[in-house]
Amino acid sequence: MYKLFLFLIFLPLVGCQKSVAPSQTPKKLKSVQKTAEKSTQSKENDVIKQPGDTEEEAYRLSFKLPQKVSIDQPFLFHLIAHSKGIYHINKEFPISLKIKKGGKVLGKDRFKKEDVKLLSDDQIEFDLKGTCTQKGVHTLDGEFTFGYCTDTLCGTAKQKFTFDVTVE
Repeated sequence: MYKLFLFLIFLPLVGCQKSVAPSQTPKKLKSVQKTAEKSTQSKENDVIKQPGDTEEEAYRLSFKLPQKVSIDQPFLFHLIAHSKGIYHINKEFPISLKIKKGGKVLGKDRFKKEDVKLLSDDQIEFDLKGTCTQKGVHTLDGEFTFGYCTDTLCGTAKQKFTFDVTVE
C-alpha cells in the first residue's frame, strides 16, 4: 500500500520539463511578439463604406471607385495595398478579393492572385473593370484578404468594404 501511495505521488513528476516563464523571455522577442499581435488583429467588424484610404500599422489600402457611372459604360474599381515600414507583402500567401454583392457588375465575384495587375514586396494592385446595365444604386460589397510579413513574423489582413455606385 505504501509503495502504491509513493507511486501515485511521484507519477506526475515523471517526464516534467522545465519551461521558460513569460517573464524570462528576452525583451527583443517580447517587442516583436507585441508588434505581431497588434498587426495581426484584423478589423473584421469594421467595414469601409467610402472609397479612399485606410491605414493600419503594416499596410495602407486605397480603394477608388467612381460614385456615379453611366449605363453600359465601363468603369474601373481600383484597389491597392501598400506595405509600410518593416513590413512587406507576402507574395506566397493566397490573395483573395471576394465580392459578396454586386459581383455581376464586375463580371465575376472572386478574384485571386492571377487577377492582380501588380504584385511586389511593396504592393498589390487590382484594376477591375465593371459595367452596369440598369439604372439605380448598385452596392459593391466584399472582402479583401492578403498576407504581410516582417523578417520574423507574418500576419493576415482581412478588410470588408461596401460601396454604392449610382448608375444614370
